[in-house]
Amino acid sequence: GRRRGTAWVAALAFTTWWIPLNLGLRPEPWVAVGGVLVFVAVERALATGRVLPLAGALTAAGVTAAVTPAGLMAGAPVLAAAVPLLRLLRARTDLQLDADARSGTGRARRGAGALRALPLVAVLVAAPAAALLLMAADQGAAALAEAVRVRGAIGGGRPWAEESARYALLLTPGAIQGAIGRRAAVLTTLLAAAAVAWTLTGRLGPRVGIAPAPARRLLVTLALAAGVMTFTPTKWTQHFGDLAGLGSAALAVGLVAFGRRAQRALARRDPAVARRRQVAGLAGATVVGALVLAGQNLWPFVSGWYTPTFSTLPPQVPLPFAGGPGGEVPVATLVLAAGGLAVLILVGRSVWRRGTGSAGAVDRPARGLPAPAAPLAAVLVAVLVLQVGSLARVAAAHPDGYTPAADLLATLRGDPCGLQSALLVETDPAAGLLPAAPRAAAAVVPEPTLPEARPATVDVGGATLPGIAVAGPAATPWYRLDPAGALPVVVTVAGAVRPGDALAAEFGGLGRTLARVPLGGGTEATDHRLAVPPGADAVRLTVAGPPGTPPSGTAPTGTGPTDPPSGYTAVAALPRVPVLTPMTRVLPPGTRAILDWPVAFVFPCLVPEPLPAGTAAPARFRVGPPADDASAAITYTPGLGGPFATARLLVTERRLPTYLRDDPGRDAPQLYRWDPVVPLRTITPSARMMDVSSPTGVTHLRVPRLVEGNP
Repeated sequence: GRRRGTAWVAALAFTTWWIPLNLGLRPEPWVAVGGVLVFVAVERALATGRVLPLAGALTAAGVTAAVTPAGLMAGAPVLAAAVPLLRLLRARTDLQLDADARSGTGRARRGAGALRALPLVAVLVAAPAAALLLMAADQGAAALAEAVRVRGAIGGGRPWAEESARYALLLTPGAIQGAIGRRAAVLTTLLAAAAVAWTLTGRLGPRVGIAPAPARRLLVTLALAAGVMTFTPTKWTQHFGDLAGLGSAALAVGLVAFGRRAQRALARRDPAVARRRQVAGLAGATVVGALVLAGQNLWPFVSGWYTPTFSTLPPQVPLPFAGGPGGEVPVATLVLAAGGLAVLILVGRSVWRRGTGSAGAVDRPARGLPAPAAPLAAVLVAVLVLQVGSLARVAAAHPDGYTPAADLLATLRGDPCGLQSALLVETDPAAGLLPAAPRAAAAVVPEPTLPEARPATVDVGGATLPGIAVAGPAATPWYRLDPAGALPVVVTVAGAVRPGDALAAEFGGLGRTLARVPLGGGTEATDHRLAVPPGADAVRLTVAGPPGTPPSGTAPTGTGPTDPPSGYTAVAALPRVPVLTPMTRVLPPGTRAILDWPVAFVFPCLVPEPLPAGTAAPARFRVGPPADDASAAITYTPGLGGPFATARLLVTERRLPTYLRDDPGRDAPQLYRWDPVVPLRTITPSARMMDVSSPTGVTHLRVPRLVEGNP
């Protein structure tokens, strides 16, 4: 710790963990800080022989456990140091007894030790138990037990025996769960912990500059904390953030133990051991470094918007002899090849020297090669530069968009509304319908004439727009575009398109067809946001049916001239360019709304709808995640219940399409308006107090879709 470079090593280890896992409002940062506080307090108690730091450690452990169930791992430092702590308490009790004996006030030693220890034990038990004031300030044991029962009935978790799934996700290519930053933190720390354990087993700790006892307790604490993680019901890699504090410490100790100074000091005393550590360390650094660099620089939700192209692939470098696309080779492959070659040369050299049988020959470390910690530290620095650099580049390239940096700067300028300030709302889809284009403006190259499409109506989230039925070859008239318009052309499609039919939007201009964009269907109404190609001044919809299909105006037997064929209900709204209103004007700051959990934290100016005394306030708006995220409806699903499930049955939900300010084609968080089917009124609940003698007297909550005992 007295070395100048140790602080930089610790800073590198800390940022390696904190940036990819703990930059947010989740509970993992609190658990990480709590675990470090407990560990430091325990070490302070052992170093000074005082009990007060131990009481502080137990209090911090209890408070951390009150934050989230994973906070139980904050008690791991106390368990790891249980033996020396018991010795400390015994010594404190014996000192008090000796002091009483010298003063003449003490009783016989037999039985007096236990009595003297009672006040001390009471204080140490009360310290962590104080956290119960936080956990049960507004609920009792019955409420806690009922919450556990309901969550167990709903399910969705995974048993402790499937903890390996978390590590499998960490190595999944192309997934946020296995992003390069998360791999760097976890994999390098596992390697560092193994390296420190090997060092301590060989009793080399003092030689390489680490204190054996605290380092040993650190490794045991880290192992116990990882063991607590096995009991979490979900296995996301985000939970590794709980280990950020202890993991940073273990990583820093490992980098110091296998650093340049440690290797030089060991080589002077025991060259053979230093040689083995050099070979094994470089082999481990090669494998772990390659696995880390095989990950992608991915970020969840809004933090991943505008991702640069170089971040969507594992790091690569151009090489003239590379045969892949663009002549690029993954950096992970180069690291594995270079490191593997160096390790093979070292092993071959060692075997050759041993085979010569030269008297007095010593297998010394190879000169010219770095210490094992050096390439690993280089990988960590490169990963940090990639992560921070990509976020900085995105912020500089999109100053008017929504990025974490833009949110920070807007807050400093007095606009704390987050993503809401960057969203625009289409309050009236009909206002953006395009006018018909003159024949001259829509002139295109000659092509087969298509009959006029059959008219239909399209429900666009509660609003009705004119459209066409997607059934058989047909086309709409051409509609005029504004060449200077910056907004996309929007076509809403609802229903499944029958096999063989091909719905598309055609852009015309300059006397020819400039682009034909296919449009798919689905069960829900889907907005297709189409970028206008340069030079286009008109757009239309076309349907190309399979060979032999009658035109849209010719109805099959048994259907009317304006009805779609039986079994096929796909309809498409006529093209429109949306007329937009800032979301802060539609929902001024302070407006109450239902905030789905995936997006709640990026709309800080909206107030969550209250739940007074077991009732749900009549909501007018709901803010949900992007359309491709189906994980939000847990608070208003009629089948599973939730506080707003009943309210959802009493309203018609109207979708108000939203557009990101500088990227209107992006799938942004959605806004919905809840229009009551009948006039609603606010009820005034009456509450009564009832004392029960046991949890069995409490009525169980009802989960509609689940039957008790038979989920």
